[in-house]
Amino acid sequence: MLCDAAHSLATIATSTTYTGKANDCVRLAVNPSWATVAIQLQGQPGTAVYPVPFSFSSTCAAAGTGSLPANYTSVTLKSGTNPGCDYFVQFTGGTTALKFTYYD
Repeated sequence: MLCDAAHSLATIATSTTYTGKANDCVRLAVNPSWATVAIQLQGQPGTAVYPVPFSFSSTCAAAGTGSLPANYTSVTLKSGTNPGCDYFVQFTGGTTALKFTYYD
């Protein structure tokens, strides 16, 4: 499934909690004014089943994969110099409930 600006269900700002399904495509808005970032997802209570696997991509940085392992456990997608563009995350955990908080 393609996960990009045209297919994302929501654009999520830093420190925002997203509630949806474990197969959603979401856009993480990266604050362009920050010199460095630590783009992280933190699983929250309300997620039905862990782990929740995902893949991520952007137009200006390397793509990758990962998974949310448990409530309150953070997973870092990128740490260091701000890439200067948003990230797209495609979750592949099925149609169960998903809840996470995004930090950059």
